[in-house]
Amino acid sequence: KEGSEPEDLSHPCTSLQRLTSAVCSITNGNPFFIRQQIICWIDQGLLKLDVKQHRWVWDIEKIRKCTVLNDVVSMVSEKIRRLPELTQHALTICACIGSKIDLHILGLLLREIFLPQCDVDDNEILAEREIECAIQE
Repeated sequence: KEGSEPEDLSHPCTSLQRLTSAVCSITNGNPFFIRQQIICWIDQGLLKLDVKQHRWVWDIEKIRKCTVLNDVVSMVSEKIRRLPELTQHALTICACIGSKIDLHILGLLLREIFLPQCDVDDNEILAEREIECAIQE
């Protein structure tokens, strides 16, 4: 219900059971998806660490009403769309080339195709910067 008090992990088991039930129904128990869904809730402010009280708090009704991504592919696609444009291009190039890519070649392609006027002179540093950005997300 609107305006309900946030729940936390120190509440009785029913509070945690409601959160666990929501996680299970949304993720079907997929460990990768569970992790990503929790990160999504944290990013949206639906699951918060109360630093003063040293515990996690949430509003189960807001979590249940939250628009959730239906599968792992949708979630990963959404994360990629939030990356900087150049990082998205780097991932596209990597996907086309395969599982191994030379950073110098990746940087050269990024520079030639997408970024003729770049602030970084070294192609490997350029490629490494964009890959690190993707990995951090």
